[in-house]
Amino acid sequence: MSTGFLTEKSDVYSFGVILLELLTGKKSIVLSHDINKQSSIVWVKDSIEKDQLNEFVDPRILKERGGIEQEQQLKAVRALALRCTQRKKEDRPEMIDVTKELRRMVKSDCPSSSTQP
Repeated sequence: MSTGFLTEKSDVYSFGVILLELLTGKKSIVLSHDINKQSSIVWVKDSIEKDQLNEFVDPRILKERGGIEQEQQLKAVRALALRCTQRKKEDRPEMIDVTKELRRMVKSDCPSSSTQP
């Protein structure tokens, strides 16, 4: 956006930011204690390096369900969001691949959906 050139890859980046906002329950730019702007992307990446998944996930999400399945789903969404927000646009997935991955996540969350009418 800062360059004035919007592409599909910039849309992928924006979608990744939205995923991070949904996961964290915070806006993509948050104020830190020293009143500098801090990107939630930086904060989440820092949490990942420290393997602190629950540190950045919105507590309301953690209350909904529990167990290994939820943690795996959260890690999958987090990984997708981080791939979408890669600094280099060449490192970001195509939106069609993002869509396929999201569909895969939904299907794995609902194993009984094939038995429903």
